Amino acid sequence: MKKKLSALSLILAAILLLSGCLGSETAEPTTTSGSNTTQAKLFFDTQTPLALGYKLCYTNPQEKEDPTEKSNVYGIAAEDGSVIIAPQYTSIIPAGKNRFIAQRMLNGNYEDALVNEKNEFLIPFAAGSIYGIKLPDGTSTSTVVVQRTQGDERGYRLADTDGKYITDIFDYIDFYSYEDAHNEKSDYYGKCVFASSGSNKYLLDFNGKTIFTYSEQPQPVLNLPNSSLVKTTALANGRVCFGVADKSGKTIVPCEYYQLSLIGKTRIYVQQGYPGGFEAGDKAAIYDTDGKIVCPYGRFLGIQYKHDYKSGTTASTGIAYELNDGGKAPELCYLVNQDGKKLTGAYESLNANDDGSFTAVKDGKTVTLTADGKVA
Repeated sequence: MKKKLSALSLILAAILLLSGCLGSETAEPTTTSGSNTTQAKLFFDTQTPLALGYKLCYTNPQEKEDPTEKSNVYGIAAEDGSVIIAPQYTSIIPAGKNRFIAQRMLNGNYEDALVNEKNEFLIPFAAGSIYGIKLPDGTSTSTVVVQRTQGDERGYRLADTDGKYITDIFDYIDFYSYEDAHNEKSDYYGKCVFASSGSNKYLLDFNGKTIFTYSEQPQPVLNLPNSSLVKTTALANGRVCFGVADKSGKTIVPCEYYQLSLIGKTRIYVQQGYPGGFEAGDKAAIYDTDGKIVCPYGRFLGIQYKHDYKSGTTASTGIAYELNDGGKAPELCYLVNQDGKKLTGAYESLNANDDGSFTAVKDGKTVTLTADGKVA
């Protein structure tokens, strides 16, 4: 059952409106000192591009033209410079035509609200965040994610940009396109959000409808590019995991890894660890497309292969990370091929360059390596 705004929230919104805390479309920025009230100097932020032609306007007590000044309060102006919402918020960004996500600081906590072009509440201020959903093509949906961190409404919901909630409360909601990392695009790519409630995991469309329910049984989610194999997903120990099957449903790679991607045409990389870096407990492996392990599980914490998004190809050489001194020292780095075979000795750091070479550092010395591991 969808929850409505509490009576307390409605009363609070009414009090704020009556007290003038929200401002108005025609409100002018002012500063107050004693009994004298003067107009504050208004500036426009030309460094921060906003969607739909809007731009930020701001004021500060110092009358300083600096869009990053900590004492700034912000508002919204039209493309022609006319003020729509006078500066008064910690931040404000568009969430659609005539819809804005405003933020304020109250008692040391950030609170977000959704307002219209008249600066009227559509979703009132409360502790937590509201954020829009930006699609891969750069456009935004008419749906926002509302997170509340306190009270009966604690959790996540989807709402439309008129402020109407379109889902129940979930423990977590997020929009992400993990397929982007390796140029894999499933039928759900850019069309849904991930939501969880307890041990249950779902994909919801932007109208709040469930379009995919995760289960403990592997289910196909996409055809791997340049391959006759299918990427599968399932829940394992309450977490979303991935595997690979052939077209007949035969398991090639068990559906038990947090990350999985195709490297080249005949190798499958898996990792028991989340994107965004490596931790001491992470483990990686490489399978061939017949299901045989060619790089043993746990030999490396993880391997990074550079991917060319335009061509859909993956580099033949990757950077592998190995635990050093039981995790007490920074990881050791190696160049490896697509079988996970080491092409170099250990380095303190390795970085892939756009031309296919690598920059390596060891004992304070920097060298350039070719893709086959030789010093250039």
